[in-house]
Amino acid sequence: MFLPIGDSPNPPGRPWVTFGLIAVNVLVYLALLPQSFRPASADDPTFGEYLEAVAEERHLSLPELRLLAGEVSAYDLVVFRHGFRPASPAPADVLTSMFLHGGLMHLVGNMLFLWIYGDNVEHRLGRLGFLAAYVGTGALASVGDGLLRFGSSIPSVGA
Repeated sequence: MFLPIGDSPNPPGRPWVTFGLIAVNVLVYLALLPQSFRPASADDPTFGEYLEAVAEERHLSLPELRLLAGEVSAYDLVVFRHGFRPASPAPADVLTSMFLHGGLMHLVGNMLFLWIYGDNVEHRLGRLGFLAAYVGTGALASVGDGLLRFGSSIPSVGA
């Protein structure tokens, strides 16, 4: 099947950590969703830094940069502040970036994967072991991404 919706055999018991992680990811997305529809404020100190980073990364011309400036949402600035940026890595951003997503399909894909495989891994590792593995592999993914994109000011997001 192209899009799996489950697996079998399912382990006994309720995968509470898996449910909790899915809930936190969805709640963070829903809480920040209104920011996606609100234009960013040019008065926000992060606005200029964001434009500079994107212009440098994409080699934008001045007309392209002006066009981009009119399209920046408040959510873009939230992601820029709290996503993991290899050029200026912050320990807190390693954690917060795991709960930010680049859009609805990014969230759905990640949560579908977590729904299908999380219960099996949680059953095998135990609740605390699974939570540690989730956070640990998310942190390692951020660091690995940082090594691959060393010096980039564009943030990465998603677990």
